[in-house]
Amino acid sequence: MSAVERYVEAHLPADAASPRVHCTSGVGLPYRQRSPDFVCIAHHSDASCDELRATRRAGGWRIVVTRRDVDCVLPA
Repeated sequence: MSAVERYVEAHLPADAASPRVHCTSGVGLPYRQRSPDFVCIAHHSDASCDELRATRRAGGWRIVVTRRDVDCVLPA
């Protein structure tokens, strides 16, 4: 998700200038409908991660950091 990658590159400290970013698919349970909300994990070079939430609204993205220094695992 390029919007989250751009956000992470712009807002993380310089030592984590190019983190890997992985996001959920946006398909939720129980009906498998696409959701406008995505949970993303930004991996840092020191094996820690930040969790972000990306929400699609009116053709744009709202991205916020929800937790810092979390396990590097996306929710199921």
